[in-house]
Amino acid sequence: METETLYARSCLCAFVAEGLSPERKTLDQNGTRDKRGINQTSSKLPIGRIKHKIMNIERKDDGKKGAFFAMENEVQAGMMTYVWAGETKFIIDHTEVNPDFGGQGVGKKMVMAAVEFARENNLKITPLCPFAKSVFDKVEEIRDVRA
Repeated sequence: METETLYARSCLCAFVAEGLSPERKTLDQNGTRDKRGINQTSSKLPIGRIKHKIMNIERKDDGKKGAFFAMENEVQAGMMTYVWAGETKFIIDHTEVNPDFGGQGVGKKMVMAAVEFARENNLKITPLCPFAKSVFDKVEEIRDVRA
């Protein structure tokens, strides 16, 4: 089975405060936060450090079917499966995203990885999956690889 990492360009920034939950943490002059976590008196700088999370999109293929996997820190954020339809076309048939990663664009990142793979290998894509089809319908720049 062929495996490759297509890219690691997506950088998600998450605020992580020392000893505190990952929500935004700022302090007012008395050392407390307002309801929104905003410092009402000074610079509004967060307390803590910024942690970068890199999301890798990996592709696995057995010659008949394959999948793109979105991975972040060894956790599977999503999976998009496809089947080959001849030697120059594949059909995206399913996309799913781990609920913990919902709303972060994971599904679109996997579709874009498939588009990049198709362009690099002179392939066409048939988006049978409703989500993948909606991305192709919305993003005009990727229609060059649509079958």
